[in-house]
Amino acid sequence: MKARRVPPPNPEHLKFLQAYDPAITELVVATRALVLELAPDSVELIYDAFSAVSAGYSFTGRQRDSFVYIAAYAKGVNLGFWYGTLLPDPKSLLEGT
Repeated sequence: MKARRVPPPNPEHLKFLQAYDPAITELVVATRALVLELAPDSVELIYDAFSAVSAGYSFTGRQRDSFVYIAAYAKGVNLGFWYGTLLPDPKSLLEGT
């Protein structure tokens, strides 16, 4: 499969990520590229929350319709699926409840 061209990160998103270690920012940007490569028609929604900078991805542009998110924290990055418990996981690779 040919890799799709992913648009550069939103400057506001990068500004929010400046508060984090460069390794965290690098991981967020790489994870973002993966999400957008697999879901190129999704809309990216950026949030600067109290304890994290988060990006949700939705096909409608509405937050409540987000299917995946990337959250940056001081000590790591989470890739989460809003309805992850409904995903088939025959090898038990997903964690969480």
